[in-house]
Amino acid sequence: MGVKTVKIITILELIIFILIFISGCKTNSLPTKQARLEYTIGGCIEEKEFTRSSKVESPKVYVKGNFLILKHDFDYVCCANLTLYETIKNNSITIIEENVGGYCRCMCEYNVEAKLGPLTKGVYKIKVYGIKYQNMEPELLTEQEAII
Repeated sequence: MGVKTVKIITILELIIFILIFISGCKTNSLPTKQARLEYTIGGCIEEKEFTRSSKVESPKVYVKGNFLILKHDFDYVCCANLTLYETIKNNSITIIEENVGGYCRCMCEYNVEAKLGPLTKGVYKIKVYGIKYQNMEPELLTEQEAII
């Protein structure tokens, strides 16, 4: 065999080894579940006169299967456009309500229902924050542990 043939065989062996290694890594890796936050926010249930003392109930957080459930009723400005977002880092979950709309002088009663999951089994530290608006930081409404 010539030098060129040996080099080609060596290169082919190297390519085959790399392909086997890469395909072995893909086969052995387990698929991970991506937790998703799904939520509904009931619009203005009842318009009220603007007052500084509005109803803010503590959010209710509980586990149902591999999902975390959040329910929260509160009064807030009627021109709001409310959204929720979450951050999950290790076993810490933070949920924040945010007003991406306006701010006005009328009040409405809102209800939020959210479902986060599927989550892997474990103990989670849950923090739920009230409404974030522009540069106003949200208030921590509840902090608790949940076991999935």
